[in-house]
Amino acid sequence: MEFSAKELSKLEVLARVNLSEKEWDRCRAAFQNALDMAVSLQAVDTEGVEPTISPMKLVNVMREDEIRPGLNRDEALAQAMETESGCYKVPRIL
Repeated sequence: MEFSAKELSKLEVLARVNLSEKEWDRCRAAFQNALDMAVSLQAVDTEGVEPTISPMKLVNVMREDEIRPGLNRDEALAQAMETESGCYKVPRIL
């Protein structure tokens, strides 16, 4: 599959960039390499291969959830700059 100059021109317009001749050649080569890689991946026989989410065998390393006692209201409000009626008082924003 060939990545044409016409396709790169379209991308240049869509991206709203003006590529220099050096950048043009480099971008066209990069897109061609990406297309070649996609074609080679399509040629791989995947018949009978189990789909995977990740190639690494990961296990959940998170700890189990456990219920712990929370702070009482006085402890929670102890660091507040201002309180009113047992709640945090914050500046009005609207």
